[in-house]
Amino acid sequence: MRNSLTFAIKNKQVMEKTCLRTVIGNIQNKATRLSVEINDNLCFKEVKDAISGNCETLKYRENQVLVDENAFLSKFLPKMMTESEIRTVIENSGLKGMPSIMKYLSANYAGLFDGKVAKSIALKQ
Repeated sequence: MRNSLTFAIKNKQVMEKTCLRTVIGNIQNKATRLSVEINDNLCFKEVKDAISGNCETLKYRENQVLVDENAFLSKFLPKMMTESEIRTVIENSGLKGMPSIMKYLSANYAGLFDGKVAKSIALKQ
């Protein structure tokens, strides 16, 4: 993210610069407040929170800047696993029962899967 911020500053990309400064600031504040080190999961959560906040505002009024911010921020999120990829991971794990499957997925694939999809697959195991 910091490299993208530097690029945005050098190339006078106002929206990108402002957006990244806000998200990076939120990440640093949360890490300090919780006394944790900055890691990928924390960064992904803050980016998702920023997108979610923009989406909440977009429900009530149209704002092209927020749409553009969401498109820009989504580039910093990992690609989510498809339903078939989740099913394959669950089958290859050899685990049975939803609690153990969900614990395994959370430990090994945090932020990369849709919990509702994984839960529906796990319930069938």
